[in-house]
Formats: sequence, C-alpha cells, structure tokens
Amino acid sequence: MIHKDGNIGAWLDEQQATIAKLSAKDIGFQLAPGWLDAFESSLQQNRDAQRLNRDILTKCPVPVLAQFIVLIVGTNIEDALLQMTEERGRKLKTGVRAAARNLAPGGRQRAKAFLQKAERSFDTRRRGLAEYCFGFSIVRQYLRSKSGLEPTARELSALVTAGLAASGKAPFYRATDHDLLRRNLKNYEKRHTPPSGTHCVEIIETPVKPR
Repeated sequence: MIHKDGNIGAWLDEQQATIAKLSAKDIGFQLAPGWLDAFESSLQQNRDAQRLNRDILTKCPVPVLAQFIVLIVGTNIEDALLQMTEERGRKLKTGVRAAARNLAPGGRQRAKAFLQKAERSFDTRRRGLAEYCFGFSIVRQYLRSKSGLEPTARELSALVTAGLAASGKAPFYRATDHDLLRRNLKNYEKRHTPPSGTHCVEIIETPVKPR
C-alpha cells in the first residue's frame, strides 16, 4: 500500500515496530540525572518557546517527547535509523522486482511506479548531511498532529537547545541557528517525504528504555 503522502505504508509499520526494539545500549542512550528538569528549564527560559510552552506542548506528553529529542541530539540514533531504512528499503525493492516479473504488462507498469516512489522514500544518501533533520522532521510532524499548530523554526530550535541541555552538553555547544535549521529541514523534506502525523506519534510515543 502507498499512502497519499508518498510513504510506503507496510514498510513504515514494520519500521515503527523495529524502532521499538532498538537497543538503548547499542545507541548509547543514557539519561543524565535531572535531565527532564534541565529540558523544561531550558524551554521556560527561552523567549522563542513562549507559544510552544503555552499552546503546543500542553497537548503533548512532554517527558515522552523530551526523551525522544534527547535521543536524537545526544546519541547516534539517526545513524541506526538510516541503516535500518537502507536495509529494509533494499529488501522491499528486491521483493517487488521479483514479483513484477510474473505480472501482466499493466501490473509491471504499476510495480515500476511503486519502485520509483520507493527509491525516493528509501534514499539515504543525503539524510545524514544536515544534523538533526531526520529526527526533527518527525518531531515537526508530531507536533502538528498533536496540537493542530505549525511549529516555527525558532520553536524547533528551542527544542534542540533544550535537548542538548538535557543531554548534559556544555552551554557553548547548545547554540542552534534557527534559520539554518529551517533551511536544512526545507531542503531535506524536498527530497524525503516525512512519515504521516499518525506514524510520527507512534514513533515518538513508542517507549525506548534507557540504560
């Protein structure tokens, strides 16, 4: 099944289930003492997060979202997800090509169109070039789905900063250029359609147990 947003539905279902099984030890995920207080304090002190705190995060389970953001900014989770994307995409495309050989001409054309969409959905060649874009594309869709509001680049940048604070990064390393993040996300999403809001909710709200 191909969703209207261009994602491969069956693959995303399997992807989401696999994310739940990722080993926290393998990706180096370890929450620092007081991490949630640091996350929330960073947002409370950030003027760019006023609407975020008042109108968006009140509709979200903040500790769950905060844990996902710390996972994105404080570990190599994106590398694990990119590898998973590449491997599962390759398996799916191999299966479709094999099945297409036994189809009538009309079926082969539909299979060809499916494979073209799959190539775009599973293309990982540029995903690692812009830091945090993979994860924060998911976060943006999640916030839209939960609140019905569009998070701004400044608000997303505030979440990056909060995640870095919660992961124990020194203040010097927490500076985030919201305009650069906006441009990177825009360019990233031109090439890679993010999962639907429903899938992003499932991804973020799937518990990942830290060490």
